[in-house]
Amino acid sequence: MLCSIETSPPEVIEQVVQHLSLQDIQNLRLGSRQLAALATQHTFKLYFVNKTVRIAKADLDGFVKLSKPGGLGCLVETLTLTGVAIDITLLQRILKAGAKWVTESDGPMSSSTQHKCTRQELAKIKEDILNLETRIEESVVLKETGVYTCVLGKALRNVAAHGKLRKLQTLKLDVVVLRENAVTEASPLNGGDWKIIWEAASDCFDIAMTSLAGSKVRVGKLDAFKTSFRCSLGLDKLKDIETAECGLAESLHNSTSLSLSVSDRVLSASELEGTAEELRALRMQQTGFEGLGRLTRLTQKLEALHLHWFNTFQQRGNSEELNEIFNSRGRSFGTFAETAYLPWLNTSALRGVYVTEETLLTVLRSAPIKDFSMEETKMRDGTFRPIFDHCTSSEASMQRLFFDDLWERKIVMFEDEGKLKFPYSQRWSGGPTLERTGGEVGKPIRYGNPNGYVLGSPQAYMWREKRRQDYGPP
Repeated sequence: MLCSIETSPPEVIEQVVQHLSLQDIQNLRLGSRQLAALATQHTFKLYFVNKTVRIAKADLDGFVKLSKPGGLGCLVETLTLTGVAIDITLLQRILKAGAKWVTESDGPMSSSTQHKCTRQELAKIKEDILNLETRIEESVVLKETGVYTCVLGKALRNVAAHGKLRKLQTLKLDVVVLRENAVTEASPLNGGDWKIIWEAASDCFDIAMTSLAGSKVRVGKLDAFKTSFRCSLGLDKLKDIETAECGLAESLHNSTSLSLSVSDRVLSASELEGTAEELRALRMQQTGFEGLGRLTRLTQKLEALHLHWFNTFQQRGNSEELNEIFNSRGRSFGTFAETAYLPWLNTSALRGVYVTEETLLTVLRSAPIKDFSMEETKMRDGTFRPIFDHCTSSEASMQRLFFDDLWERKIVMFEDEGKLKFPYSQRWSGGPTLERTGGEVGKPIRYGNPNGYVLGSPQAYMWREKRRQDYGPP
C-alpha cells in the first residue's frame, strides 16, 4: 500500500514543520491544498502572531494582503517594523582597493587577512552597489511622497477592523543594516556609518507614528529600539509627535508600556563646525525631553517606562559651546519631569540617562513606582543620597530596586553589597551593583566614591567595551 505525507496525522506534520524554516514551510504548503491545511498549524501561525515587516514597498504590500479578512495577517499580536539602513561605503572601498579584509576566528582568537578580489567578485560588488543605490533612491521617493505611510496605514486599519484582537499587543521598532552586499542583513552593532543608521531609525519612527495616527489602531506596548544596540532615536525627532497627536491619542490611550532608546540630536558637519555664536544659538534649541513628556501624556494608562540614552558625542576640548550643548542633558531631563504624566507608573528603568537630584526626585514623588532600576545613570547636579533615602522610605513603598554603575563625579560603590567587577587599587567591601526585593528594600543604602583606580585587566577591558556597546559613543 502506497503512503504519502498527506496521509500523515496532523500532529506528525506539525512535528515536521517545527524543524523547517519559514521558506521551507511555505514551499511545503504549495504541494497541495491538503498539505497547505495540515502545515497551517501552531508553528506556522506563530510567524504571523509575531510578525516582522521591513520598511520596504514589497514587505508593506504583502502585509496589506495578509491582513485582509480571513488572512493570516489578522493573527498578528506583536508587530516589529524594521527600518533598513543602506551603507555602500564598505563596498565602494573594496571596489577601489580590489581587495577586502576577511576575519577568521580560531576559538576565542581572531585574525584578519587581506583577500584580493577576483574579477567575478568585483563584478558582483559593482552589481550590489548599483542595486543598493537604486534602493536608496526609491526609498527616498516612497518616503517623501507618503507611500510608505499610506500602505502601512492601510495594513494597520485592516488589523483594527479584521484582526483577531482588533489591536496590537506590542509594536516594536528596529533597524537592520545592508553593507556587505545587497542581500545580507546585519545588526547595527556589526558596523556601518552610525548617522545612516540613526536616519533609518528616525524614518522608521516617523512612518510608524504617522501610520498609527492615521489608522488609530490601539497599541498595548510601544518599544522603540529598546533592544537595538548602536541604534537610537535622535531626541529632536520626538518633537514631530505634536503634528500627529490627535490620531496617536486614540492609538496610545490604553498603552501600558513605553520603551525608548534616545540620543542627542544628530548634528551635521556644518553645525559641528559652526561659529561660537551659531553654537550658542544651537544650544538654546536643545529643549530636550518635552517630546517624550508629550508622549507619556498620550498614554493615559502608562504603567511601565523604560528609557535608554545612547551617547553619540565625543568631547571636543577646543569648543566650549559645543561641549555645553551635550553637557546640558541633565537639565533636559527636568523638562521631562515637568511635562510627563505618570499617575499609574509602577515600573521605571533609566539606562544611560543624565539626571539631576531635583528632577529625579520630582519624578519619583509624582509616580507610584514600585519597581525602580538605574544603570549607567549620571548625576549632573546634586547627589544620589536623597534618591536612595526616598527609595528606601515607607513613603515610596518600593518592592524592587536595582542600581548598577551609577556616577556621582566618580562611580558609586555600595558598602557591603555587590562585588567588584574588576581589580581595583583600593580595597572596598562592596561593589557598584545593588539589587533588593521585598523586605530588604527598606534597609538604608550606604555608599561612597572610592579614590582608587581601575587596574588593567581583561575584566576591566570587557566592562569598558560593554559600556561603549550599550551607551556609546558609536
